[in-house]
Order: sequence, then structure tokens, then C-alpha cells
Amino acid sequence: MTNNNISKILDLRFPFTFILSSFFLLSFIFLLVSCDTTEPNGDNGNNEPDTTSQNFTFESFEFGDGYSSSYFNDVWVFDENNIWAVGWVRPAPKTGGIHNIVRWDGNEWSGLGGQFTSSGLYGIWAEDTSDIFFAAGAVIRYKSGEFTEYNLGHLGFSQGQSVQKLWGSGADNIWGVGPWGTIVHFNGSEWSKIDYDTSWVFKDICSGFNDRLFAIAHNLFSSNVIILEFLQNKIDTLYTDLYTDRINVHWQQISNPVMNKIWLAGNGIWQLDINSGSLSQIYTGEYGIAINVMSDKNANDIYFGGTHIDDEFYLGHYNGNNFTEILRDAYNHHVPGGISSDAHIAAYGGRRENNGYLILIRRFE
Repeated sequence: MTNNNISKILDLRFPFTFILSSFFLLSFIFLLVSCDTTEPNGDNGNNEPDTTSQNFTFESFEFGDGYSSSYFNDVWVFDENNIWAVGWVRPAPKTGGIHNIVRWDGNEWSGLGGQFTSSGLYGIWAEDTSDIFFAAGAVIRYKSGEFTEYNLGHLGFSQGQSVQKLWGSGADNIWGVGPWGTIVHFNGSEWSKIDYDTSWVFKDICSGFNDRLFAIAHNLFSSNVIILEFLQNKIDTLYTDLYTDRINVHWQQISNPVMNKIWLAGNGIWQLDINSGSLSQIYTGEYGIAINVMSDKNANDIYFGGTHIDDEFYLGHYNGNNFTEILRDAYNHHVPGGISSDAHIAAYGGRRENNGYLILIRRFE
């Protein structure tokens, strides 16, 4: 098992002047992830989606002993009775002990699968409820109730390389990315490694319309941000941006049949037209906010979360017309992990002080 000690704790209690000068660069260390390929519902003739309800209730859960660091890096919502969250939790709910996975069954959370790695699981991708892949530096697969580890050591990883985010079009076409130019591919039977410039840190990967698959990365030694498209036989650079205060941290792609858009988040939410290369901002947010995680079910049902310069954490929602705040938490040391959504439920996972933190958000008409 590849074991990379990647820091998951961000202390925002720096002098105020330092925060102002480095806020957007620091926000790169947050990891997100989640994406859905459902096409947007509705079109009013102006390529604008119909709106959805913004009536929400939410329930929060904390896990951990308060001393050792428990956290969640990613979540995956199958439905309201089957939600998986990954990271590192001690003790895990219901089962106790140390677990890298907890699962919601509609009534309660419980630990699942034991401890696969002491550095936690970074990401999750699923084809369906019986075939789930986990990014753990290496890759772990849950299929028909059994866990199998793919040890990728034979691929010749260099120092610091590891798989931290996964996405695919099916179990026979899965890509994994991570720091120091990590790119791997699974064809259904074996994994291969694609050599790439090690100065790039891949933050996220996501698939959409026509099985097109994209990834975002930032450069360790410059302010550059790139968006790549992964094809079967090559990797193309789709977009390059020198302004890390615009598109840093995280991106989401929405499968729009009229206008092919990639959605990105940083100091606001942006749209990139993959055909024309044009970039537009659709949400500015308030001063000092960085959006770190985002989940889309369709163009009128987007959940997002992030941190404020004053150490506040917040969750919000976009319904195709309006942005609204769901909740705000002034607790210090709140590190976002990931958001996932399906129909009328969304789940957020992260870290609050030394505890793993999960929020279930329910929308009603």
C-alpha cells in the first residue's frame, strides 16, 4: 500500500496581512470531489435551466475521539439510504475501532471495511452500488461485498506520487490522478501509468457527455492552472490559466446538451466553454470566500461549500436562478472534504477541529 503523508490540516490562523496575500494560493490544498453526468432539466429557450426548490433541512454528525485527527475527504451519494464517506475515523460509529469508510443506511452511520491505510482514503468513484473504487495512494475496489487492493508499486511511482482522485466512464475505463504528475489508467483488467510532468499536482478529475473526461491541475512552481482532456491514446491540454485567484481549487463539469460547459470554483463559480475556450463568472460570492467543494446533479441543482477569510465555513446552493446560503459555521479549523448529491439529498464530508464532520442536506418542495 502506498502511504503518503499528505497534510489534511489547514491552519488559517495566520497574521491578517499574510492571509490577504496568500489566501487563494493556500486554498489549492483543499480536495473535492464529486461529479454527476446527468443532463440539466429544462431549457427556457435561453439555455437557462428551470429552478428547483431551495427549502432545506440539514443534520450534522461528528466522529472521533477529539484527540487524534478524524476526517472525511470525499463522499458518494447513491440514494438517501446509501451514502459512503471516506477518510480516517477513530473510533468509527457503531462498530468502533479505526475505519477508512463509514456508510449511511437511511437511519445511522456505521464503520465499514476496517482500516486499509493509516493515511486515510482520498477519493471514491462508483459505477454502481456493488462496484466501488477508492483512491488510497494505491487503489482499492469493493465488488459484490469483497474488498481487493490493487498494489500499483510495479508501475514505478516516483517520490510523492499517489492516486488521490478517480473517475471513469465504466469499470473498464477508469483514470486516477494525484500529486507530482500522477496519472494511471485501468482498462478493466490491469493498471498502467502515464508519464507526465511531475511539476503538476492534479486536484480533481471528472467525466461527462460522450464519455469525455477532464482533469484540473496546478503547477508547483508557478501560478499556472491547466485543464486536460483524457482520451484513449493521448492527453490534450484544453485550457491554461495564469490567474490562480480565478480558477483555483476545484472544478465541476455539467453535461449541457446545448452549451458544453465545465464548471470551476475558486473565488466564485466560473464556466468554461470547452468549444470556444471562453470563460465567464456566474457567481462572485462575498469578499474573502474560497469555494473548495462542489457537486452538481444538473444545472439547476448545485451544492457548494468553502471557507471564509474569518475562519467561517459555509454551504450554499444554486438552483439555476438563485444562489442561497444553506448554513454557516464559525468554528475554526474546518477543512472541506467533498460534497455529493442525488435527487433530494446531498451529503458533505470534512473535518471540524479534530473530528470527522458529516452533514446531510435534504431538500423539500
